[in-house]
Amino acid sequence: MGQENLSVVLATYNEVETIGPMVQQLLSQLGQDGGPLLEVIVVDDDSPDGTAQVVRRLSRQDPRVRLLLRCDRFGLSSAIRDGLLSASGELAVVMDADGQHDPVVIHAAVALLEQQGLDLVVGSRFGGGR
Repeated sequence: MGQENLSVVLATYNEVETIGPMVQQLLSQLGQDGGPLLEVIVVDDDSPDGTAQVVRRLSRQDPRVRLLLRCDRFGLSSAIRDGLLSASGELAVVMDADGQHDPVVIHAAVALLEQQGLDLVVGSRFGGGR
């Protein structure tokens, strides 16, 4: 993966237990050896469980982590849209923050995108073909 311009968007609501490990896995998985990770954007819909506080702490430790806190808007689709609009990478990955999507597949998805000149790659935890 030669690109160093990848944004990962995670939409969250009440993910205090999973957001820290997910962000850490993304940072270590994709940020190794000058890897392609530009930023992880967490779009939180004002979770009452402390999700935003965890992300703020992570962002102080690593400037690649950004929090987009939405106090007046709610919903997965609009959170993804807002995250993509605030992304600075040329490539973007949208993932669930609860671990349903494995960050390990990002390398293969981006490689497929680049090698075949695709505009979009969609993955599913349910498997299946292309």
